Amino acid sequence: MNTEQLVGWAEPFRALIERAGAEFCGVKDGSILFRADVNSQVCSLYPTAIHSTQDILLALKAEREKQAAAQWEFEEATKP
Repeated sequence: MNTEQLVGWAEPFRALIERAGAEFCGVKDGSILFRADVNSQVCSLYPTAIHSTQDILLALKAEREKQAAAQWEFEEATKP
């Protein structure tokens, strides 16, 4: 959990994130923090960008794809 105190307005976002199967990580600088699991990078979205579980799932998918692309670039750079 983020060290920032969880404010009341963030509670509905926690429920939405948990319904999407993700882990709520807290609030920082007005952004909602979450991740797919303990081994995943933390994603953040502003509250105005979260309207449904689909928004959470798309953010998690984008993070997975970013990580996969970074791995592919690294593997290509090391080939002789």
